[in-house]
Amino acid sequence: MVRSQSGERIVVGVDGSDGSVDALRYAGRLAAALDAPIDVITCAVDDDSGAHVAGQFATSGTDIDAASLARRAIAAAFGDAPPARVSITATRNAAANALITGSEDASMLVVGGRGRGGFVGMLLGSVSRTVAEYARCPVLVVRPHSAPRAPATVGEPAEGGAVRDDRVLVGVDGSYASIAALQEAARIAHALHAPLDVLTSVTARMSYGETDVRPRLAQARSIVEDALERAFPGARPEGYRAWAFAGSPAARLIESSAHAGMLVVGRRGTGGFAGLLLGSVSAQCVAHAECPVLVVPAPAPRTDAPEIAEVEEHESWG
Repeated sequence: MVRSQSGERIVVGVDGSDGSVDALRYAGRLAAALDAPIDVITCAVDDDSGAHVAGQFATSGTDIDAASLARRAIAAAFGDAPPARVSITATRNAAANALITGSEDASMLVVGGRGRGGFVGMLLGSVSRTVAEYARCPVLVVRPHSAPRAPATVGEPAEGGAVRDDRVLVGVDGSYASIAALQEAARIAHALHAPLDVLTSVTARMSYGETDVRPRLAQARSIVEDALERAFPGARPEGYRAWAFAGSPAARLIESSAHAGMLVVGRRGTGGFAGLLLGSVSAQCVAHAECPVLVVPAPAPRTDAPEIAEVEEHESWG
C-alpha cells in the first residue's frame, strides 16, 4: 500500500460514471496539495448477482474488468498527466463495505454524489450515503455540477478582505464534531493556500412580535469565538474570516456554498447523521450544497475529559 511520508492517503471510489471521474479529478488536486498518494477502489460484481443491485462503485464482470474500468477513469480524469502515485484496488466486496474498509487507514475518502446507483429520492445514492455515515475518516462528496460559482460577499465578515470562490467554508455549532471539522478545514485550507471562512448561524426562534435579531447574532458570535478558541488554543490560522448569522444553519451554509471551493461539516458520534431522513443540517448540506462537501467524523469521546455542555437554542449541525 502506498503512503506518503506525511502519512496521508486518499481513497477514491470509482464506478466509471462521470460523477466518479469528477471525484477522482478533485482528489488529484487535493493529493498534490497534501503530498498524498491516491488509491482508486473499484468493485467487481458477478453478472448473476445483479450489478444494478450493487449500485454505485460496482461493475459487472471480473476483477480484471474492474481494474480496467479504474484505469479508464484515471485516463478520463487526468489525461496524459496522471498523478505520480496512483494505485488501483479491485475487489469483489460490496461497494460500501469496500470503501469503509479502505477508509480505516486513509486520511480522506472521496466519492461522487451520484454514481450508477443514482439518487434515492432527494438524498444521495445509497453507497455515498452509507460511507458518509460510517467511514472512519473524513468523506468528501463531490456532487455533479458542484463547481464553485463566481465569488460574492455573503454577509458581514468579522475581518476585512475579499471573498474568493476557492475558499474553504466550515460550519461550526460548538459541538465536538464541528470542532474537528474546523481543525480539518484549517489544515486543508493551509495546504491549498486558500482562505478559510468559519460560519455560525443561530436559528432565530423569536417570540410573537419580536423583531430584534441582535441577541441571536451575539449568540452566534459567541459560538464561533468559542469554537476558534477550542480548535486553536495557541495560534489561530492566518487569514481566517468569521461569520455570524441569525437564521437556518442549513440554508445559510447551502447559500454560501455557491461561492466556496469546499464546504466542511461535522458528523456527530459513530452512528452517522442523526436522523438523516429528518433533515439534519449536515445531511442537507451534502445533498444540496453547490460545492464539494467534506464530512468530518467526531473524535472518539475521551473518558478523562470533562463534560462540555452543548450550546442551547440552536440547530445541531452534527
